Amino acid sequence: MINKVEICGVNTTKLPILSNEEKKELLLKIKNGDKDAREKFINGNLRLVLSVVQSFSGRAESADDLFQIGCIGLIKAIDNFDINLNVQFSTYAVPMIIGEIRRYLRDNNSIRVSRSIKDLAYKSIAFKNKFLKENNREPTIEEIAKEFLNENVKTVDDAITNAGYIIADWISDKPKYRKFIRKYYWYNGLVKGKLKKGAVDDAKVYETYYDFECKITSIKPHQVLALSRADKEKVVTYSLSVKKDDIIKYLENEVIGNKKSPLVNDMMVFIEDAWKRLIEPSMERDIKAELYDKASEFGIGEFGNNLENLLLTPPIKGSVVLGFDPAFRTGCKLAVLSETGEVLEIGVIYPHEPKKEVDMAEKIILALIQKHNIKIIAIGNGTASRESELFVANLIKKYNLDVKYVIVSEAGASVYSASPLAKKEFPDYSVEQRSAVSIGRRLQDALSELVKIDPKSIGVGLYQHDLKQKELDDELGFVVSKVVNEVGVNLNNASDSILNYVSGLNKKVIGKILDYKKKNGSFKSREELKKVSGMDEKTFEQCAGFLRIFGSNPLDKTNIHPEDYELVLKILNDYNVSESLVGTKDIEEKLKEIKTSDIINKYNISVDKWETIKNNLVNGVIDPRDEIKQMNLRSDVLTIDDFVFDSWSFTVTFIVWLPYHAVRFIFLFS
Repeated sequence: MINKVEICGVNTTKLPILSNEEKKELLLKIKNGDKDAREKFINGNLRLVLSVVQSFSGRAESADDLFQIGCIGLIKAIDNFDINLNVQFSTYAVPMIIGEIRRYLRDNNSIRVSRSIKDLAYKSIAFKNKFLKENNREPTIEEIAKEFLNENVKTVDDAITNAGYIIADWISDKPKYRKFIRKYYWYNGLVKGKLKKGAVDDAKVYETYYDFECKITSIKPHQVLALSRADKEKVVTYSLSVKKDDIIKYLENEVIGNKKSPLVNDMMVFIEDAWKRLIEPSMERDIKAELYDKASEFGIGEFGNNLENLLLTPPIKGSVVLGFDPAFRTGCKLAVLSETGEVLEIGVIYPHEPKKEVDMAEKIILALIQKHNIKIIAIGNGTASRESELFVANLIKKYNLDVKYVIVSEAGASVYSASPLAKKEFPDYSVEQRSAVSIGRRLQDALSELVKIDPKSIGVGLYQHDLKQKELDDELGFVVSKVVNEVGVNLNNASDSILNYVSGLNKKVIGKILDYKKKNGSFKSREELKKVSGMDEKTFEQCAGFLRIFGSNPLDKTNIHPEDYELVLKILNDYNVSESLVGTKDIEEKLKEIKTSDIINKYNISVDKWETIKNNLVNGVIDPRDEIKQMNLRSDVLTIDDFVFDSWSFTVTFIVWLPYHAVRFIFLFS
């Protein structure tokens, strides 16, 4: 076809062009995990790849190959681009595309030597052939070197040394050789850790690695991170080791063709130099970097999984909670929280040293329990936690109270308590009092409270400061956003902290939502959101499905998007089902009578969509945290003697720590 240029089967004359606004919109969607947006953004930037490839047109390389490699660079740029940066995407992407192509050219092509070196090689070969013909033997390296003496190279030794450097560089850069050596490293190499002479490790943090050895293929991610940190802190030497003789033998066989040549010994010197000076350090750096990348990727993944599990902790619903922030000298801070997290009362007690006012502390706690009908006490796991646990348990046992307690992680509580957000939320409270509130609220609804804190401050990661920070931030931000949108947000009691993670919303729109709510009161419906300044159709479309409103329309509290309301109402009307029955057992029975095949054929929708709609109509509010088994809390098992077993039932109390001491619960199984 005339005027058609195809690369990798792509008609480059028909490549789409995206406007700046379209790019911004797609990048936001990509940030939130939209795969279709990612595909569209890639297609919309293929012209950028093409323009970069054209700059390499002078090379004897396949345009198809370069285009494919350039696309890899484009994808890497998309995955790593920070939308908060004040730069155009193209400005960021072009260097990455170029870098990827150059890396391909370097690693996958023969070594390209300079013309001067080629001339030197040709001159050496010509002299060797001439010498062999005249003397019936090959020349020695000294005899060859004499031919190259000049004002810059004045001695034979200088000539041999320079030639050795050239040969060593050539051996080191040969892709075939590096590929073999790299593979040999991975399958036969060892990771070693050795205590540095004069190193200080008083706490013996790195004792495991004082004399450490492990195969590269067997080393664990946490070991890589630990060795890297220990090496940085100059406690342990972190190195890689392989059998040098095997590699030297391989290079000898590859490089030296004629084993009877008088140049063999000299060539062996050059091979040894190439290994020691160039290949070994380079290979160690590369493999260490790859080990770190894999360890960091694993650590980030585990951090994300732990954070997700913590955020999905089932909330304690319908109970008044006493937040208990333990301490010795400054006293234990108390915060009574209503079923909805409202602060009812605050206080302080001194049951521990140095004051040890146990009787007074008991009176205060008993009075609060009686006044507010407290059912659960959430005790922080910081300083004096164990002493406070014993105090509370003895109090419950002494007065036979119908109260349970939970040990809650304080990780990040101090960060939140001193933050501008906490000061804005509780301007009249001290830092310690805010901490007690935070501890109690974490039990009532971990998700709503923990979104106020930088995820890295929550304490659920391993070697988090040694991980790639940007990738870590991106992963944790994605996890929080994923959980928030999966659970959904009750708009009328949501803070700006949790709204920040709702898909489609930005700080400006969130501010307008909160201003509207302050001025007009609670939202009555999702439709009312459209009255908010800055809430355009696109923003509404993205966020509405994740916002729950408990108003007159029962569909507003479900996961059903407003764009499907018309369809859902039509189905209910056609089958004579009242929308007031949403979330009840009655609607479940009525929907059972409807054949799925009838719905699919009549309304032209998929089975999955109908099942989703039906699930929402039956359950009303769907919270994935409700699927996690709730345990009965218990507070009187403190020693092994307190365990009870009989022939019909048994009571066992476990102390369970969520990953990396996130939350400790005392559970009753019966």
